[in-house]
Amino acid sequence: MKFRYQPSVLGLAMGLGLLTSLGLQPVQGTEAPGAQVKAETPIQDPDPPASANRGAPTRQVDAGTRRSCGTFDPTETGFLTALIPGDGPALTLASHPTFWAYVPFDADDVDAMELSVRPVNEADIATVDIPVPEALPGVVSLPMPETGAALEPDVTYQWVLRVYCRNAPQPIPDFHVIGAVHRVEANTALQQTLAQADSTAERVAVYQQGGLWYEALTTLGQQYKMEPDNSAIATQWATFLENLEIDWQTFNIEFDLTTQPIVME
Repeated sequence: MKFRYQPSVLGLAMGLGLLTSLGLQPVQGTEAPGAQVKAETPIQDPDPPASANRGAPTRQVDAGTRRSCGTFDPTETGFLTALIPGDGPALTLASHPTFWAYVPFDADDVDAMELSVRPVNEADIATVDIPVPEALPGVVSLPMPETGAALEPDVTYQWVLRVYCRNAPQPIPDFHVIGAVHRVEANTALQQTLAQADSTAERVAVYQQGGLWYEALTTLGQQYKMEPDNSAIATQWATFLENLEIDWQTFNIEFDLTTQPIVME
């Protein structure tokens, strides 16, 4: 199965022409189920962030060709995966956003997980240990520490999740994935529209229309974690994950990421 990234829904941040908008112009077919975006005034950013187009290499999947972490079977559990769009940096409004990844290993086989954040081609500005959830494998949230350095507007950053396996022969990360993020600032119209959003579906629709990947993903993931039996939220979450550009057949496996639980602590 190939997950396709849908530019009309989630990829509005991927081209500079679309970066000129913070996403509240009506876009046919991009609303989340049951959501209606209430603002009618387009939100224009007259100065598109040119640095968003700067190269920020990513590593969406680590297929683990070096060695295994325990006895996990990738045909059953998939590979370590960053929940990021397949092309270019995703946008955020947050100074300390939350990133997300799928971790396929059993908790007993993981010694440690580490998140680091850095501007492209520069040194880390934040490094934090991520608690290893007991319920692995599953989807894990990776919050950037609020007490540390903040993302600056109009700067592209890379975030890296490193996984250290238990009883590894060397103290180096056995697996890692790399995401990219570009921070933008909300203008008044966007702030007003978000304030008018009365439900998770409406807020996610606003974020999606603005290409605000991390806000949409975090809002939806947190709601799905709280309401796993809510069919509407579950459908939105599955659709979001299906829009990742991951061709599992490239790795000679068939794997359904949408069925994996959220195991953040």
